[in-house]
Amino acid sequence: MNNDMTDQGKPDTDQAAYCRFFGLLEMPFETDFDMGKFYQGANRISVFEDVLLQIRADRPVVWVSGARGSGRTTLCRKLEQALTDSLCFFTNFSRGCSHQPLQQQLESALSCIPNSGPQALDERLLNSHGHARRIVIFVEGVSSLSADEFSWLAGLQADAESRGIVIALVFLYEKLEEQILIDNRLAPNHRKTTLVSLSEYEVYEYLNDHLYQCGHRGEPLFRRSTSRLIAKDTQGNFAALTHLAKLTLRRAWRRRAACPLAMDVPLTEDSLSALVQARPESHSSDRATFRSALVVGAVSGALMLALIWGMFGNTTGNDLLVVNELSQQSTLTR
Repeated sequence: MNNDMTDQGKPDTDQAAYCRFFGLLEMPFETDFDMGKFYQGANRISVFEDVLLQIRADRPVVWVSGARGSGRTTLCRKLEQALTDSLCFFTNFSRGCSHQPLQQQLESALSCIPNSGPQALDERLLNSHGHARRIVIFVEGVSSLSADEFSWLAGLQADAESRGIVIALVFLYEKLEEQILIDNRLAPNHRKTTLVSLSEYEVYEYLNDHLYQCGHRGEPLFRRSTSRLIAKDTQGNFAALTHLAKLTLRRAWRRRAACPLAMDVPLTEDSLSALVQARPESHSSDRATFRSALVVGAVSGALMLALIWGMFGNTTGNDLLVVNELSQQSTLTR
């Protein structure tokens, strides 16, 4: 569902009024790959510089490990922007994404290049580089890449090398996909780089830095308590925290709050699932603590009732019997 729409299908945000209210010049947290807003915190800038260095050193294969939502696509766009002397192609095989076969994705990219000709795809690719220093093929996700497609890429690279053309293959993969690369004789070596999640402070820094780049001036809109909750709910995943921050800011707008508070952070199903999967032992201990509190409360309540009965009850009654019955009830509760 589009988060910009209400249940009635009407826009829930007057963009001009929304931006004016928060002192913004443009809508924040949009997925438009604006490289001017590339966040350089965590280890993102170091990964960018390392991968760029490897490509410019004409390494045939470059490996980048990172979870979904860690910023792999943004990294590719940033690298493409920097590689002005290269012809870049982007393909996507991430888990959970609908995608076309490798050759079909490259065909679509080549159709945007004039005079690519009607030859076979291999020839068109090798002839398309023109005056470019190299050809770079970014492959994001490898879980749906077949063995034949891996072989085709290896053959294309060997053919290019025989003609003096450099092709760099950049694989951006999740940790659980590493075995697929190993099975296809592309095991990552010691030069692989990893995109890490953002820390709590880096989330705070990124959110307010992004709003600054969108035109906000003055005190930071996101307080530490709010950004800390967003970081916790998303485990520092870049795509998830950006989406959650967008929803949080809009909830603050709807109640006309000058800045979003922790109460504005929605608890989504995805963030709840991530917390359960990431910290199952914590939830188990929480449940155990809750159960223990119930037991202690039941025992304490039984003893208190016995004490009150002994002080104010019928003195001719059998107080000992009452105490025994209450003790049995507390045992059953335990």
